[in-house]
Amino acid sequence: MVDIGGRGRESDGGIFKRSNMGERLNNNELHIPPPEYIGNRRLLPYVIVADEAFQLTNFMLRPYPGRGYTELNDSKKIFNYRLSRARRVIENTFGILVLINDDKCQYITPGYVDYENRNGEIVYGTWRSEIESQNALGEISRTGSNTFTRNAGQIRDEFSCYFNEEGAIPWQWNRNHN
Repeated sequence: MVDIGGRGRESDGGIFKRSNMGERLNNNELHIPPPEYIGNRRLLPYVIVADEAFQLTNFMLRPYPGRGYTELNDSKKIFNYRLSRARRVIENTFGILVLINDDKCQYITPGYVDYENRNGEIVYGTWRSEIESQNALGEISRTGSNTFTRNAGQIRDEFSCYFNEEGAIPWQWNRNHN
């Protein structure tokens, strides 16, 4: 599904909520597969990975609010880190799609997309400088709602538990999760 365009400074979350896809997701009309077990014990729904501009719902995960060490415990910091990694893959994909023309085949070099070096530091891909020079993606607003249902909060907490337990990745413990 594609829904392009919005008015002025309207938030990404507001545009999505009123889009055909957002309305159909909210009304459970998209025939998303039922929840499945991840790992051995967590029955979780399929979700959309989102940033702070979007509302936390039963079908959309967003980071825990807060940035500093005093605001978030380690479990929440790791969840935010893992969600950020997933969003980075999506961001790379859209950035590359903006630059690819149908009339010519382009090979994507290894340094073209974002990656983590051996020290766990994020190295931005060269696609970002091309996007910035073309202003192809425009500004992304950071306004969102912190209101959510109890069930949506429980879903996020369950994903967080999974990322911190059996779904943990070795390097997540070595990161500074600000």
